[in-house]
Amino acid sequence: MFYKPVSDKLSYRPDIDGLRALAVLAVILYHLDFSFIKGGFVGVDVFLVISGFLITKLCLGLPSLTLTSYTVFILRRLRRLLPGMVTIVGLSCAAAYFILLPDVMASFGKSVAAALLFVSNLIFAREAGYFDIGHDMKPLLHTWSLGVEMQFYLFFPLFIFIARRFMPLIPALGMLAGLSFIAALIIGHYNPELNFYLMPTRLWEFAFGALAARPGGVKIPGKWQGVASLGGLLIMLVSFVAFDNDTPHPGRGHC
Repeated sequence: MFYKPVSDKLSYRPDIDGLRALAVLAVILYHLDFSFIKGGFVGVDVFLVISGFLITKLCLGLPSLTLTSYTVFILRRLRRLLPGMVTIVGLSCAAAYFILLPDVMASFGKSVAAALLFVSNLIFAREAGYFDIGHDMKPLLHTWSLGVEMQFYLFFPLFIFIARRFMPLIPALGMLAGLSFIAALIIGHYNPELNFYLMPTRLWEFAFGALAARPGGVKIPGKWQGVASLGGLLIMLVSFVAFDNDTPHPGRGHC
């Protein structure tokens, strides 16, 4: 089987939880307009890399794919995402009833359905950009990233299963990252909103996380692991404080 039906738990990684906490904090402070963290939006990119890492860890070493195992995989991903999503949507609906004007409620209702189906990123891609002035009138705008995550979950097990039939996984992931990155640069130049919201133009971030999972068994020598970890942490922190809305960034579509 491609996916073990008994458990999909990984060994607890406090360092991963620490990175998640930093990423979430950066995004929150960015949206609160703290002047010292103008690049906090990069926290979303950090989260996508972490997702690529963890999902690859779950998939490694499981040689085949069946409809049952794939269904179990997707249902377990839904079980992790839906409670938070339903809570957010429910609270937003309650607040929207009292706050939003009638002419905005129709659009909000569409975003509710899209969020629960994990396709809100596709809906918002057709509307004004995430960083436009009108975004504060879209209470569920932040659910776009969960849409990207779920679409990645649907795609990635199939990709691994097919890729491993034709080549080693590291070259396959490298090609996936390269193609997605090139697409992000091209689409971002002509249509930044599409680039920001679409899963295919975010795949390079997931793929970098997948490569960090060392799918070919490549390991960093022990004496360099601490140096690499510290270097990665510093790069992440510097991006939080040194980037701003005008910084060229493939995830923002301004390159």
